[in-house]
Amino acid sequence: MRIVIDCNVLVSAAISSGGACRQVLDRVIRFHEWYFSKQTLEEYVAVSRYAHLRKYRRKLDAIRDSMLKTGIEIEVRSGDPDLLPDPDDVIYLDIAFAVKADLLITGNRKHFPQYTYRGVRILSPREFLDLDAHV
Repeated sequence: MRIVIDCNVLVSAAISSGGACRQVLDRVIRFHEWYFSKQTLEEYVAVSRYAHLRKYRRKLDAIRDSMLKTGIEIEVRSGDPDLLPDPDDVIYLDIAFAVKADLLITGNRKHFPQYTYRGVRILSPREFLDLDAHV
């Protein structure tokens, strides 16, 4: 599957070594195509530098390295800022639309109030794991 992962899932994967977000990241890296953009990489790097995340820095950096090594970076333009409650999240849909992604995985469902956007399914980490177990 073609997948886009929201920054919050990646940060959570670093914080909880055995949780659902870490399992999502491991499965996506091993079995799926993972897409990101320069903008989403920059967001992840900026968030990973927050002072309260300092103790997770090594894990956060390892996830960034995995992103660069196993993910596929694409160039996209920002779309309609009114598409979502938080305009900063539109970039994730833009990536998904550009690559015709199957899924966008996010820990903030309230930021993506619809279950699908132009054929891209929006799933929580747990929903993805449940789906992926049956594929």
